[in-house]
Amino acid sequence: SLSAPQTLSPSAPQVGEIIEGLKEERYGVRIELKLTVFKEVRIKPLNLTKVTDKDKTTIVRLACDGELGPFSKIEALSIPKGHVVFQSSSEARHRAPIMDLAAFPMAIFKRVPHTTSSRRGAYDNQWATWLMIEPVSGFAPPQWQSMVGPVWVIRPGGEPLSTHDVIIANEFSSHLLDMYGDRSGVVPERDITPKVLSRHAFQYASHHHMMPNPGNLVHIPL
Repeated sequence: SLSAPQTLSPSAPQVGEIIEGLKEERYGVRIELKLTVFKEVRIKPLNLTKVTDKDKTTIVRLACDGELGPFSKIEALSIPKGHVVFQSSSEARHRAPIMDLAAFPMAIFKRVPHTTSSRRGAYDNQWATWLMIEPVSGFAPPQWQSMVGPVWVIRPGGEPLSTHDVIIANEFSSHLLDMYGDRSGVVPERDITPKVLSRHAFQYASHHHMMPNPGNLVHIPL
């Protein structure tokens, strides 16, 4: 059987998701033409190419506050390595500044919420905000402070990203935010390095019983 996500082949490489099976041997497919812009089309099975496991990678979705309840705060997703989010020219991709300094790059993309709400705070996403704080000031840019919505978090090079990686990155950001209020503050060259992050990751993973599968952050090459 065919499984989502699929890619259209051979002339249309956009990533699509099968949303229903139809009569006359056609499928309803939702294609992401570009980030958060979708189109639904009817495709014959012969025009669909299954994405194999070796052609997929793992990313992480962070839900906004209004989605919590029916949806988890954090979940791993499997998507094709050819997805538009991995294109270096994508204007919607935002690098997490602290993770860049710590030599474990992450990029964030805003996504469409699963649910809608008239409550402004429903679209806040503290985890995404913390990932986007600036190393010197400890503040995220205004567009990342509120009304962020759900996000995807990826490794820019397409490497797999685990939920443990993002949990530890969030805890590292929280640790730094506490330090910004201290008298000594945060000195990026001292406090945001691969060695410091790896040590923090190992301590957190050990304390929270993440072993023996703590994620990639515990194994950052130094």
